[in-house]
Amino acid sequence: MRSHAPCQNSEEPPSIAVAVLAGGRSRRFGTDKALFQLCLDGRTLLERAVETGREVASEVFVVGHARYSTIIPHTAIVPDDLPGEGPLAAIQSALSFASASRVLVLACDMPCVSITLLEWMASIETDAGVVLPRSSDGRWQPIPAIYSQS
Repeated sequence: MRSHAPCQNSEEPPSIAVAVLAGGRSRRFGTDKALFQLCLDGRTLLERAVETGREVASEVFVVGHARYSTIIPHTAIVPDDLPGEGPLAAIQSALSFASASRVLVLACDMPCVSITLLEWMASIETDAGVVLPRSSDGRWQPIPAIYSQS
């Protein structure tokens, strides 16, 4: 897998950023799923999602609660502009924050998302406002997806 080095001394913002959504209430899960330790090495779902994002882009940030800053230091935590309004509102917050022209949106509860898929999606050059994957049963998936600033 290829990793992208952070852009240094560049006047042009990166073409893609990654936003990890972690602002939900986790009502059905019963506990804060972003902090759930699925991996034997003790990493939380949120840490794993941020690491996955760093495989695809140099600009990675989390849309969610400020309390996550101690778990993922050196990663921007963006408050949800419209808390409680769901993932579309969080995507709006991500687009408002990102300096990149496109934002790849991940959810913190996607521990097995394919980096190969994300890299392929990021490589698609298009003027479309969104790049959505479609599952094998034909359903469009709004997350992960790439949303354009336009």
